[in-house]
Amino acid sequence: MFYKFAQFLAGIYIFAFHRVKVCGKDNIPAEGGAILCANHASAMDPVLLGVCIKRQVHFIAKKELYGNKLFSAVLRWLGAIKVDRAVTDMTAYREALNLLKAGGLIGIFAQGHRLKDLDARGAKSGVALFALKSRVKVIPVAIKSDYKRFGRVSITCGEPVSLECPPAQRKLDAKTLAEATEKIMLRVNELLEAR
Repeated sequence: MFYKFAQFLAGIYIFAFHRVKVCGKDNIPAEGGAILCANHASAMDPVLLGVCIKRQVHFIAKKELYGNKLFSAVLRWLGAIKVDRAVTDMTAYREALNLLKAGGLIGIFAQGHRLKDLDARGAKSGVALFALKSRVKVIPVAIKSDYKRFGRVSITCGEPVSLECPPAQRKLDAKTLAEATEKIMLRVNELLEAR
């Protein structure tokens, strides 16, 4: 309920002050677990995706965002998943996997922090880990904008990236995760470069 209310309020601002175009929304499944993996250049990116994607998006949010009590409460109400990037955060890992298995939609900015230019090699492997463990679809998303008032915003949702899941008895190693992450991020980059 709170998410829909926040989505409505944020939508009023976004559509009043930006010219928004969204392509490929049909690539996002109407139900069932899935991961949105997008580039990240501005703090506005989660708001843009949250407004333009009909389903509730549970974003992976760094723990540093939870320093303010009010903002921390808002993030919890929005269904964000807090992650400590300095350690292997098993609590966040289990929460994300359980949410995906329950049919939730997770939003991840695999770069880990805001970057003006996409670097596929510098992306975190969390998106690949969640996808391979839960066996859900990964939808690459490209956000293009100058983020200025009355500027254009283009959001393109690509076709799901096909990842080869290793046999259940085989452990996911660093090489498998790196290759899967690179495959996802290269697709995001292709969407960014497309006219």
